[in-house]
Amino acid sequence: MARQTRASQVEELKSRIASLEAENVRLRDADASRIMTEKALLETRERFQTLFNNALELIYIHDFEGNFIDANDRALQLFGYTRSDLSATNLAHLLRREDLPRAMGATLEVLKKRASSVPIEFQARSRDGSWRWFEVSGVRLDQDGMPWGVLGIGRDVTDRKATEQALRESESRFRSMFDNSAELIYVYDLQGRFVDANERTVSTLGYAVTELVRIQLQDIVEQKDVPAVLEDIRVILESGSLAEPSTYRLRTKDGKLLTVEVSGVRLSWVGGTSVILSAARDISTTAGSI
Repeated sequence: MARQTRASQVEELKSRIASLEAENVRLRDADASRIMTEKALLETRERFQTLFNNALELIYIHDFEGNFIDANDRALQLFGYTRSDLSATNLAHLLRREDLPRAMGATLEVLKKRASSVPIEFQARSRDGSWRWFEVSGVRLDQDGMPWGVLGIGRDVTDRKATEQALRESESRFRSMFDNSAELIYVYDLQGRFVDANERTVSTLGYAVTELVRIQLQDIVEQKDVPAVLEDIRVILESGSLAEPSTYRLRTKDGKLLTVEVSGVRLSWVGGTSVILSAARDISTTAGSI
C-alpha cells in the first residue's frame, strides 16, 4: 500500500514537473515573441522617424484644436521655428484669420473620415513675417482605438502660385491688347476654323464671334486668294511665322471686299492646342488708289 502511495506521488510530481516545463516553454516563447514584436516596433518607429525628419515635404502633427505637437526639420526650417517652440504654437499663429474656419473644417473632416478627401491650399506665415503658399492633406492618428491628432503632409507651392499669378496677369494683358487693338486680330486652328476674334474684326467683318467660330477662314477669303491663304498656313506650320506680310481679300458679311495685309504666327492656345494668330490691316483705300 505504501509503495502504491509513493508511486502515485511520483507520478503526480512528474506530471507537475511536466506542466511546469510546458509553462516555462510557453513563457519563453511568449517572451521571445514579445521581444521580437518590440524590436519590430522599435525598427518601425526608427524608420518612421528617419522618414519624418528627412522628407522633402513638410510633415507635422497637431491635435484637434490646432496645437502643434511635432514637426519635421523641413517644416521647422521653412517656418523658422525650433522644436521647442512647437508646444506654444497653434494653427492660428500661422494662418490668415479668414482661413481659420476652412482649416478647422479640414481638421474635422480628418477626424470624421480618417483622411482629407482632397488637398487644400493655404497661405501660412513664417516667423519672420513672410507668407508662403502650401498644399496640404492630413490623416488621423489613433492610439488604442481613440483619435488623438492629425498627421499633416504639405509641400511649398509658392513658386507655382507665383507662376500662375504671372500667367494670369500675362493673359490679362494679352486679352486687353487683343480686344483693344486697332488691327483685325483673329485666331484659327490648323484647318482654318475660327477660334476667337477681337472687337475690331467683329465690327469690320460684320460677324459676331459666335458666327465666326462656326465657319472657316477660307469661307470669307475671296475665292481667287484661297490658295495663297492655304500656302500661308503651310509656311506658318513649318517655320512658326510668316517672313513677310501677305495680301489678300476678305469678304464681309454684307458682301463687301476688303484688301488686307496679314501677318501670322503659330502659338499654343487653351489646352495646349496649336493655333495660328493673325493680325490684319485694312489697306483697301491704299490698294484702291494704286
